[in-house]
Amino acid sequence: MYKKKEQPLEKTRTKALVKLPPNETVPAVIVFGDSIVDAGNNNHLQTLIRCNFLPYGQDFDGGIPTGRFCNGKIPSDLVAEELGIKDILPAYLDPNLKPQDLITGVTFASGGTGYDPLTPQLASVISMSAQLDLFKEYTAKLKQLVGEERANFILSKSLYLVVAGSDDIANTYFALRARKLQYDIPAYTDLMLNSATLFLKELYGLGARRIGVFSTPPIGCVPSQRTLAGGIKRECANDYNVAARLFNAKLSAALNSLERSMAYGKFVYVDVYNPLLDLIKTPQKYGFEVANKGCCGTGNIEVAVLCNKLSPSTCPDVSKYIFWDSYHPTEKAYRALLIPLLQNYLSEKNLYLLILMWDMIHLTSNLQELHGLGARKIEVLNVPPIGCVSSSRIMGGGGTSELCLENYNEAAQLFNSKLYAELDSLNRYLPLAKGLKLWTEGAAAPIRWRCQYYVIKWTWGRAPTPVIISSGTATISPREHAGCCTRGGVVSAAPGLPGSYPAILAFGDSILDTGNNNLLGTSTKCNYPPYGRDFPGGIPTGRFGNGKVFSDLIAERSGIKAILPAFLDPNLNDEDLATGVCFASGGSGLDQQTANLQLNLFKQYVGKLEGYVGTEKAQDIISQSLYLVSSGNNDIAITYFSTLRNDIDVYTTQLVQRASAFIQDMYGLGARKFAYLTTLPLGCLPSARITAGGLLGNCFEMANEAAALFNSKLEAEITNLNNNLPGANIFLLDVYSPLLEIIQNPNKHGFFDSTHGCCASVTLICTYMDPLTCPVTSTHVFWDAAHPSEKAYRAIISQLLG
Repeated sequence: MYKKKEQPLEKTRTKALVKLPPNETVPAVIVFGDSIVDAGNNNHLQTLIRCNFLPYGQDFDGGIPTGRFCNGKIPSDLVAEELGIKDILPAYLDPNLKPQDLITGVTFASGGTGYDPLTPQLASVISMSAQLDLFKEYTAKLKQLVGEERANFILSKSLYLVVAGSDDIANTYFALRARKLQYDIPAYTDLMLNSATLFLKELYGLGARRIGVFSTPPIGCVPSQRTLAGGIKRECANDYNVAARLFNAKLSAALNSLERSMAYGKFVYVDVYNPLLDLIKTPQKYGFEVANKGCCGTGNIEVAVLCNKLSPSTCPDVSKYIFWDSYHPTEKAYRALLIPLLQNYLSEKNLYLLILMWDMIHLTSNLQELHGLGARKIEVLNVPPIGCVSSSRIMGGGGTSELCLENYNEAAQLFNSKLYAELDSLNRYLPLAKGLKLWTEGAAAPIRWRCQYYVIKWTWGRAPTPVIISSGTATISPREHAGCCTRGGVVSAAPGLPGSYPAILAFGDSILDTGNNNLLGTSTKCNYPPYGRDFPGGIPTGRFGNGKVFSDLIAERSGIKAILPAFLDPNLNDEDLATGVCFASGGSGLDQQTANLQLNLFKQYVGKLEGYVGTEKAQDIISQSLYLVSSGNNDIAITYFSTLRNDIDVYTTQLVQRASAFIQDMYGLGARKFAYLTTLPLGCLPSARITAGGLLGNCFEMANEAAALFNSKLEAEITNLNNNLPGANIFLLDVYSPLLEIIQNPNKHGFFDSTHGCCASVTLICTYMDPLTCPVTSTHVFWDAAHPSEKAYRAIISQLLG
């Protein structure tokens, strides 16, 4: 297909810096993409996008211009080198390619190509789809060489790298304007993403399983783009970088989706944008002096054929430069950029955990197969403290057999916790499979725990004082551990809520709504699966969560009752009136109409309560009850950011004024004790990351700042109300800070995902038709795109109340 010409390559061996777990190898590195990882394939094409001439390769082994777009080695070489596979990764079209090179990997990359099919046509280079055709040819040769079984092993265990997108943005869209009349930047990045996704799916279909996809770099800051679009001062071209960041954000989300939908596949987003931008902005920190020009020629525009041995003024000391030509970094810059990335993405611990998780996927499949053959009682051994076995101590214990490898042990513990959750899920979802147990060898806690519980009552004076009423023990599973003190319906009042209450009465939004919206003519409801799948009986009650919501858990922790029923529930019992109900409505806010609706329902409640217990007793309950309020979340997250109708300072002041008016109205109806929830860190909800998180699906900081501003004003107003309403006891429950801390440190609290919802992990809608709903909710901080899971609510309350 492509004409080849001879080009000798000299190789040396170096010691691998990335350590693999014992008895585990990455047999090959296989690479696709553009000039960043092209090791000479373009030498054999009729294209101007080539560099098999000096001064390219001047610092390569032997000073040979191999066709690499660099002074020396390129990223594909460095990855193979750091993994200890081989010194350089050869081009597949190299006529001197040896059989051994097929076994340990090659690069199919072609300088000038891109995800957009038009990009390689414009440059007369190998398209991404044609690179897959070459990979199919390679696969056939590999099977002939080592046999089908060994070839399949190599294909499934190899590391695949994909590096593309820069030429689409810099050349096809901006420089040549070949797509600019058809597409704006969002539409064009969608086109790129669609092509990238199709490529990755086909690559997966050909046997690839471990796939690392590089982000696009800050392309507007490479020297050539500064020259072409950076103005007279040659600043970074902001439009180029905006396009790169937008594509990267979409790519990251797509890779997360692919990983969930492709069985056994591992798709890793490798962020090179931010590390390279830091390198460019602070070159001295990394030992460089020049960041805005290339070494070759003037450094402003020379690349490929324009950078040649006749180029004047090529720099005498390339080590001072981040860029070799006007587009490609130097080998030194690649090393400064990639070595930390490799040690992060391919660390021994991460690789070991990846291998363990791969094993768990097969284990789950095998257990399901055993179940299908009739097995019902199965015991599974967990991973032992593998870092303390003799071979691990000797191989990696710092030169002594006495030291355990803690990174191995941490990976084993993380795997075991996920294994617990997986077995728990299988026990619940496989019919009659009640005997899936984990047999432990000391790497983590056993599958059954002995829980000491105390039934206590808290009395309040200067400080909370516990009075033990009774105690006992219970044997529970890890999933039940968070609710140990409520096992069997036994509950105890907890410290942190000042006073004791005959009832809990909840007002506000979906954080507290226990089913009122079921009875309203609104689309904002959730009385269908998979909502409620972890609620007692697996019933979708209309709670916006997988199980209990915040209002239930406060009632539980206060020792009043296990769940707080919705006031509009047609099955509400009269006795529930005396211990509290919920008036909250998902989607509501601090607008006057919503507040009036819940106030009117409260007035109806007072009338019913008086009819049940009498006027005097009812007034006593009203004055002594705890009023739980959550509001402001929908006002800021939805109303404000969808309309931007006011300055945020003005808007939050209006919201606080309405919150204050609501408290005063309730005070006028007899309420005295309030716990007012702050807003959540709204910018870190999965919905905010999806719709406004930009680049990498990060937290939307503007929303967090707006929430924090509202919370600070609300705190000041509560102080004012306490000073001016006789007998009022109003306190702020700060849910913002503990939830943010859990999001930022999920592993510390027993979670593994704090950025996606268990349900609606990619979209905003959670329905029973969502194929990507996670099998075990306990791994996720969020249940859907806007609401924490029951486990997360419990963790928040634990931080608030002890």
